Amino acid sequence: MLGLNTTFITGGSALFLMAAGPVCEMGWVNVYFLYFAAIPVMIIAQLFLVKEEKPGQGTAEGGGKNVSIPIRGWIQCVLVVLMGISYTAFPLNLSFLVANKGLGSATTVSIGMTMITVISALMGLVFPQLIRVSRLYISTMAAIFGLAATLIIIFASNMTAIYAGTALAGIFFGINIASPGYYIGRICTPDQYGPTYSMAMSCNFMGIILSPIILNLITGAWGGNPELPVNSFITGAGVFAVVLVLQIIWNTYLKQTIPVKTAS
Repeated sequence: MLGLNTTFITGGSALFLMAAGPVCEMGWVNVYFLYFAAIPVMIIAQLFLVKEEKPGQGTAEGGGKNVSIPIRGWIQCVLVVLMGISYTAFPLNLSFLVANKGLGSATTVSIGMTMITVISALMGLVFPQLIRVSRLYISTMAAIFGLAATLIIIFASNMTAIYAGTALAGIFFGINIASPGYYIGRICTPDQYGPTYSMAMSCNFMGIILSPIILNLITGAWGGNPELPVNSFITGAGVFAVVLVLQIIWNTYLKQTIPVKTAS
């Protein structure tokens, strides 16, 4: 289910990204009408989603204690934010880097960004197989692909290299969307899963929102010019390297403390 969720989220993003171009040609304001596609979603949610949760054991309504997020859940949330900071150079600076190097146009960059969303959607379909191969090191695998993608972009001298980098970034993005739910399902009780997963998703979006500011601060801290797009990717590569080490440590700890269970 986590993989299918990733596929539908990123697949829908890819479709709307492709639709945005032709709509913009009819007038740049028209692209905002695409948001009306959310209206059927709201109707479906009202008709088919459960309105209220039944009181259960461990909840305030059930007479038990309020469920709190475990320490390991908070650690997972922090790693989610760091992974987001590492990746943010792609959506923010890829077009500027390609233009700065004289490698392509807005159209070619759009193809690269679409490639990220399409490949990340495909990763959702094979996510159970990736779990079987990597087990509790699935986030370590994602960080490796993210670091490799960033390094390729930094040293890219043509659009072929750019597309190779965006392809690897798509693999990272697809795994990174689905993997927090997998880890939280392994480290939390059923009662803890809901609030912990909700917090992880909030941290994910928080990381996306704050990442540009954090990325620029880190770039300035090591003496780089934040206005040069390549410096953002250099910073992203540095953060990816740190996160990779943290993920290896964290995943090794989880492997030693919880039993391995493959995805179904």
